[in-house]
Amino acid sequence: MEQQIHAASIKNRREIIATSIHSSVLAQYTALLAVDAYERTKGDHGYTTVVPVPVPGGVRYSTTAKN
Repeated sequence: MEQQIHAASIKNRREIIATSIHSSVLAQYTALLAVDAYERTKGDHGYTTVVPVPVPGGVRYSTTAKN
């Protein structure tokens, strides 16, 4: 029973992500992402830099960020 629930959850998550990407809207499994290909990093892997940005219009911070 638990495996069936988990399988349905994964299917739902994939559908939510696909809809979010197709519609260009935020969802609980997606995020705003910016990629800059201008500068290459040294080595064989990239790095992550956290950049604070304002919350987009129409989005409530309290419902999207975990404290």
